[in-house]
Amino acid sequence: PPRPKGSALLAGRFEYIYVSPSGGYSREAKITLCADGRFSKGGEMAGSGAAGSAVTNHNNGGTWSAEGEGDAGQITLSYGNGQSEVLPYRISRDPRDQSGYGPAVVIGSTKYQRVGDCR
Repeated sequence: PPRPKGSALLAGRFEYIYVSPSGGYSREAKITLCADGRFSKGGEMAGSGAAGSAVTNHNNGGTWSAEGEGDAGQITLSYGNGQSEVLPYRISRDPRDQSGYGPAVVIGSTKYQRVGDCR
């Protein structure tokens, strides 16, 4: 049977969380890809050290589309400000990357865990 197109495989809510072993740096990234073509993307980075601490936030949205067959292809994110970016994606089939919601997906160089459906 034919495999689903990229957009059908990618719809959902995804998160990436990293905390450095020393605890002095953390990064959180979230992306929600809705089946109707909307997306939102946000995250936070925090770090501390001798110079103090800093936190940065970002939150963007717009429309998205994906091209590819099966587990890999390209995703295009078109932001509300008129900018866009094209990133490679790959669905992970590693059993360790599975959640109760399905497989993880690598978008660009970030591996996001699936945490739910678009809301």
